Amino acid sequence: MKKRSIIKKLTLILLVPLVLLLAFPAQAENSDVFVFKGRGYGHGVGLCMLGVYRMAKAGYSYHQILQKYYKNISFTTVDDNQLITVGVINGSSVETTTMPLYRYLYGLVEEPNDWPYEGLKAHIVAARTYALSVKERGKHRNRGDPYDICSTADCQCFSLYYAEHPEKRPNIKKAVDETRGEIMTYDGKPIIAAYFSYCGGHTENIENVWGNGDPSAGQPYLQGVRCEFCENDPDQSWEVVYTRTELENKLKAYGLAPPGNLIGIQILQTGSSPRVVKARIVGSEGSKEVSGWSLRGALGLKSTWFTISQSHFRTQRIAGNNRYETAVKIAQKGWSSSEQAVLVSGEDFPDALAAAPFARLINSPLLLTRKNELPEIVADELKRLNVKIVWVIGGEKAVKNPINSAISL
Repeated sequence: MKKRSIIKKLTLILLVPLVLLLAFPAQAENSDVFVFKGRGYGHGVGLCMLGVYRMAKAGYSYHQILQKYYKNISFTTVDDNQLITVGVINGSSVETTTMPLYRYLYGLVEEPNDWPYEGLKAHIVAARTYALSVKERGKHRNRGDPYDICSTADCQCFSLYYAEHPEKRPNIKKAVDETRGEIMTYDGKPIIAAYFSYCGGHTENIENVWGNGDPSAGQPYLQGVRCEFCENDPDQSWEVVYTRTELENKLKAYGLAPPGNLIGIQILQTGSSPRVVKARIVGSEGSKEVSGWSLRGALGLKSTWFTISQSHFRTQRIAGNNRYETAVKIAQKGWSSSEQAVLVSGEDFPDALAAAPFARLINSPLLLTRKNELPEIVADELKRLNVKIVWVIGGEKAVKNPINSAISL
């Protein structure tokens, strides 16, 4: 029992400097932090493009895909030779060009040419419908703009080069030609065929994003639907952390700061999905009610699907795809260069524990190696650091001599 107790104490003594060496904790701050955790990317209304991709890969037709995300719609055809004027925006300058609708569609750069073909057709039908909706509603003409539709994400991303050279993207050209003139309508009019990147598992009613929850702003064809093609995807989750000062500055820049000092943010209403419809920003001298869409814009969040929590500390993580890459990431975080480095086996922990105080003592990064092979990423890191001396820890059973020859500094 006594021997085991000594080993435990020794392990703890060695482990503490290792943790201190590897953690690189962020400097403590005197203010709270606000953690925003969410899902999805984009406004969440209409067509989820990742869902389109996955449905097409699963064998669904473009009509099935469109009817999944747009409800109560009909399909009809229009003249694809009708003219549309595009405002091609380059920085502060705008050049207008008028062309047939089909040629405008050739120039869209929303999705790549190698997408699943039924997905491309679904996108083209949605894009054609959206373009006509923008034109008929006078989205730009009513603002006094000399064009029907712009070339940016405010409408649809467009390249004049591809419009003039459709042969460069044969699959997109084919999708335009094979769906020639096809659009979606509701009550005889082109629908507002909104689309976005990915939904996180559920899309949203249009009124809950751009109508501040007012039912009169709704559309029967733009209602939130479950998307089983996205709901279990862990890569669709995200997290953003702001200190109180950072959050106050962002709210002020967007005109959303409450009276007095910021106290917190309350979610008042969510939609058919967990997306925030309304929130209250609370200050020491009053509060301000804002839409979830406005709050998303002010804070640079990926979507309005988020929760808010408040904490007294900020956590940071350093990680690679494996232990060797993690050690390299730590070195990159802590050193721009180092004359010395400590190299130790990554296949067992005792030598790494023993080496940590030594690495701390000489103020040098601790890197890991395999027994018989120096990982390429580690060799590259030694070169980046411009290391002159490598301390190899442990006997030949831990790190073979051929490792030495692989280190060329």
